Amino acid sequence: MFRINLFRSLTLSILLIAALVLSGCQPGEGADAPAIAQTPSTTPDVLGYTTGQSPACLLADWSGMQTNKLQGDLLAWSSDSARLAYLAPQPSTSWYVGLTAVAEGPRFEQRSILVPNIMAVGDLNWSPDGSQIAFVALRSDESLQTVMVARSDGSSLTDLFPFDQARSDLRTSQKAISGWSDANHLRVITSCEEDCQQEYDINVTTGTSRPDGAAERRNALKTPTPGVIKVLDGLEPVVNLQSYNEKEFPKGLSKPNWSPNKKQVLYLDRRGLLWNLNPSSKSQYLLDIGLRFVDETKWSPDGLKVAVRAEDRIFVFELTCSPSPLP
Repeated sequence: MFRINLFRSLTLSILLIAALVLSGCQPGEGADAPAIAQTPSTTPDVLGYTTGQSPACLLADWSGMQTNKLQGDLLAWSSDSARLAYLAPQPSTSWYVGLTAVAEGPRFEQRSILVPNIMAVGDLNWSPDGSQIAFVALRSDESLQTVMVARSDGSSLTDLFPFDQARSDLRTSQKAISGWSDANHLRVITSCEEDCQQEYDINVTTGTSRPDGAAERRNALKTPTPGVIKVLDGLEPVVNLQSYNEKEFPKGLSKPNWSPNKKQVLYLDRRGLLWNLNPSSKSQYLLDIGLRFVDETKWSPDGLKVAVRAEDRIFVFELTCSPSPLP
């Protein structure tokens, strides 16, 4: 009888251990035991890329102007990577037009309207020294676009196309900003009647301007320059471009935006999720902004932060988080 009971005890013990193994539990665990954190899969895909835990942290997110049109750059970093210009929602509407604003501070918690009462359309652009910011604005009473420049504190607001100078065609006289030649000269593209555009070099101090080349067909291709070619129709935000072999990158990679040192690339996958990928280490991680459509990404000039515009929200990530100081 003793041998039979011993045999039964051993059998029950073996069955219990087998059940624990099959259920994924360890001895001593129960239904109320704390969940064990799951480590992201690092199994490489067919190209050798692995997905790991994100080292980035979200510094801040806040409301921004919303648009489903291409209105140029609606995010712009200052050259010192300390300030981010964006368009805040208008009090009456959050669509298509906004107010030029700046976020700054260690965690970009300081956000202020830089130029109140001026309807901004987009194409934000800091001067090289960070002392001024240019943007395309809308004179709503006349339905005309113009380009304005303000000091970094919002003072000395200047309309570069005052009065009727803003009218360059029979419609809204569309404008775009090509960039700064130096701290005093801004290059602006303006429409000129049907199927025509003209680039100007404007001295923002004196207001004088001169044509930069001959007028050309609207949206005609120019010699490629770093970033994108500015055109009036389909005014895409500027991104950092680099040639790459699509066969060597994850399938479905779209809207790539390379870091300033060209060692990392932000991209959207087929589901619209935002990833940061390092081609040399064959590793990537997800930047979590929820289920929002990504409209624009911007690397800070030092390559340490990323700003993302997604529908009506703006997110700022620090890509390598520093440990929080102990209280």
